[in-house]
Amino acid sequence: MGSLLEIIGQRLRQARETAGYTIEDVAKKLGITKDELSLFESGRQNPPLSLLRKLAKMCVIIYKPEGAIVSKKLFDQCWKLFSHGGGYAVWESVRWVYEKGFMEEEEFYKAVKDFIHSRHARVVLHFRLATEDAEGKRNILPEFTHPFEIQLQDTKAFIFFNGRFSERYKGIVGAPKIKRFVEDINQLKLTRKQYEKLLAENGLLEDLLRHRGERARLLTLLEEDREPFFSPN
Repeated sequence: MGSLLEIIGQRLRQARETAGYTIEDVAKKLGITKDELSLFESGRQNPPLSLLRKLAKMCVIIYKPEGAIVSKKLFDQCWKLFSHGGGYAVWESVRWVYEKGFMEEEEFYKAVKDFIHSRHARVVLHFRLATEDAEGKRNILPEFTHPFEIQLQDTKAFIFFNGRFSERYKGIVGAPKIKRFVEDINQLKLTRKQYEKLLAENGLLEDLLRHRGERARLLTLLEEDREPFFSPN
C-alpha cells in the first residue's frame, strides 16, 4: 500500500479522469499550474483542502451521448467517490425516462449496464454526495437521489444537480437544499423558455447557485428533447 499522499493523489487523478478532464483543463479551472496539479496527483505534494473540495465536485454527473461508452471501471470509481446513492435517465426513442433510489452499487450497475456499455444509448448518471440539511445533518435516503422532477407549463423537466447552493439560501429540515429548490421552481409554474433563462449563467438565480465563489452545475432533461440543457454551458 502506498503512502497517504500517494493514495490521495491517486483518488484525485481518478476523479479527474472519471470526469473526462485533462490535467490542463483542471489546472486552468482551479487556477493552478499543470505542474502543481501533477505534483498533487503523483503524491509528491499535499494538496490543500480547498483543492480537494473543488475536485470532489467534478464527477457527480456523467452524460453519455450516443457513440460513447462508460466502462465498468469508471462506474466503480464514481461509486467509490460518491456512494450516497445513484439515479439515471435514458433517452427512449421519443422521451427521457428515469429511475432513482439506488443505494447499492451492484443494484445500480445492474440497472444501467446495458445502457452505459452501448454506443447507441444516450444516458445520464448521477452519483450522490450528500449535503447538509437546515440542521446540519446529512440525509442519505433513496428519495434524495437524482434526478428531481419539475413540472413546467409546456413540458416536464428532470434535473441533476452538482455543487452547493448559496449559504443565504435556507434549506429545510430533513432534506437537502435541492429538495426546496425543486419545490420553489415548481411553484413558479414556468414555461420552458422562462426556466432556461432563469437558470442561465449570470441569470436571475446566479447568486443562489454560488457557494463561496463556486458555481453549481446543473443538467436538465426536458422530457421530449433529446439534447440536455446545461447550466452553465
